[in-house]
Amino acid sequence: MTAHAEDNIPGNSGTALELGPITLIGQGAATDGYQPKRTSLATGTDAPLLDVPQAVSVVAAPVLKDQAARTLDEALANVSGITQGNTLGGTQDAFMKRGFGDNRDGSTMRDGLRTAMPRSFTAGADRVEVLKGPASMLYGILDPGGMVNVVSKMPELTQRGEAQAWGSSFGGGGGQVDVTGPLTAGSNLAYRFVGDIQDTAYWRNFGRVQQKTVAPSLAWYGDDTTITLGYEYTRYRVPFDRGTIFDTATGKAVPVSKRERFDEPYNITSGFTHLARIGISHKIDSNWTVSANYAYSHNWYKDDQARVTAYNARTGALTRRADATQDSNVDVHAVRADLAGKVTFAGLRHQLLFGASYDYSDTLRTDLIRGPTSTAFNIYRPVYERLPFSRNVVATDSDQTERLETSSVYAQDSIELGDRWIVLGGLRYQYYDQY
Repeated sequence: MTAHAEDNIPGNSGTALELGPITLIGQGAATDGYQPKRTSLATGTDAPLLDVPQAVSVVAAPVLKDQAARTLDEALANVSGITQGNTLGGTQDAFMKRGFGDNRDGSTMRDGLRTAMPRSFTAGADRVEVLKGPASMLYGILDPGGMVNVVSKMPELTQRGEAQAWGSSFGGGGGQVDVTGPLTAGSNLAYRFVGDIQDTAYWRNFGRVQQKTVAPSLAWYGDDTTITLGYEYTRYRVPFDRGTIFDTATGKAVPVSKRERFDEPYNITSGFTHLARIGISHKIDSNWTVSANYAYSHNWYKDDQARVTAYNARTGALTRRADATQDSNVDVHAVRADLAGKVTFAGLRHQLLFGASYDYSDTLRTDLIRGPTSTAFNIYRPVYERLPFSRNVVATDSDQTERLETSSVYAQDSIELGDRWIVLGGLRYQYYDQY
């Protein structure tokens, strides 16, 4: 930008004064309205989407708000190449990304870290990012289809707040409050509080979706250092709905209403989750930044179900068994530290990333219940409450234990070859111990 002093300014001698060029450099926001601008998901360093050599889709906060999205399934309806997978009766996140994916496959993260949350999208979510294609270099063991990252709402230094209420045509509704701002006027310490409650009738012929979430957080914004603290608690009670039945002879769903359920009113999963996180980012100088993030999450749940084990296509009779999982606990610790910087070497600009990560997950399903079977249910003449729930603990199926511990180091270099080409390469070493 060039400026000239005009001759008619009082006190001017009549000689034009030419100022030197002024260059404005800013990181910019991740999104501008509906339009995503920047991301750190694919490269680990903040970069414009045009400079990312992989397909990254961002569902921005205004999109989620305008569409009133309340589940990750609804949010990801905006992204191509993503379809719903086996959600374990509607209780888990499960997405097929370019043909790969399952529930509990570790590909759905919160703020770039693994968690124990069965449903990662809550009222505390700000936006959703999707990386299509291989992501193991930065995020460890993953299927090559990609990953989904839910970004949390952060405290802001501008005071604002909003409240909303909604209703459902199926019956029931909910409400949400979201307030943020500085703790005191002119302070660098900001807070945010998100609260949400919903209680709606299920879209099929019985059941209710009930969920409560509270998510307080704090952030301190210094000149060169940012520190964030966050906590989220969610209690849920949702239908455990295995869906309909396909006739193997016709290859089609059985000819009954899609709203008709073949289980029992006690088909419910209930539980709660805790998510605590801390993040520190420090700008060493104009080129180098160091950051560290840690998250601990816990999920406890139990469920009951009338499980369909056989179908008689001639008569429409089902064989069902009363099953349950009681006292299931999942704990996850996730740590990540990164050093990112820009250097010029051999006449080329390099954006470097060095990092280390550690993940530990522990799952224990204590009591597995296998009840009696019954053939007293017909899909064409459904009569419920003939198969009571069971509390018959089967010792050989119980105390299911899973543990996975991984430690990794990685390095990456993004090299600018002129104005049109960027070459990105990296290396990861990962050690894992699985039980």
